[in-house]
Amino acid sequence: MTLKAKAHMKARPFALNEVVLVEGPFKQAMELNRSYLLELQPDRLLARFREYAGLAPKAPQYEGWEAMTISGHTLGHYLSACSMMYASTGDERFKEIAHYITDELAVCQAAHGDGYVSGIPGGRNF
Repeated sequence: MTLKAKAHMKARPFALNEVVLVEGPFKQAMELNRSYLLELQPDRLLARFREYAGLAPKAPQYEGWEAMTISGHTLGHYLSACSMMYASTGDERFKEIAHYITDELAVCQAAHGDGYVSGIPGGRNF
């Protein structure tokens, strides 16, 4: 059975840097997000990755979820947020953070010796 499209797609994907927020609540929210992301310390989010790779953490891990069985997953959200902030604003600080994180994860992979990397306790058992 073949279905015929009744509506034609008029929307198209666009790059984040094609959108410029003007003064208002959305720009205010983005600037608040930018400030918050810059307050977080990548080395604290990388602490468990380094620990499980047999390396000394460069900073203590964050508490809360990062101190529980789902530690490490926040780093992925943070890396995505920094990447999107760089893509939408061109703020080089976020590019530098993303490069730093990926470089540090590569160090952890090298320490494991087989490409593995995880910040979750017992991650190899999953």
